Amino acid sequence: MRVYKEDEDAPGDGFAFVNYDGQSVFDLDVVDIDPARNRAGCYLIVQDVDGWHARMAADGLPVTALEDQPWGMREFALTDPSGNNIRIGRSIG
Repeated sequence: MRVYKEDEDAPGDGFAFVNYDGQSVFDLDVVDIDPARNRAGCYLIVQDVDGWHARMAADGLPVTALEDQPWGMREFALTDPSGNNIRIGRSIG
């Protein structure tokens, strides 16, 4: 993750850029939140969902089973330590 802020006088805390394999996966505003009150969710669409699942499971992360869903996505999910829901998948079709 890389945090970017144009200059110290700019409002806010900048942006966080998350990269994987040389590609930006997602970008976020950097903001202070109370995780106990502000749970969030995100969905990452990746080309190699099987590879992501295998690596995360091998690292001991609490991932769900990788499944083909009736709505046309192959996906899995996990919850981070702050309670945020993260789903990772790709289109089946």
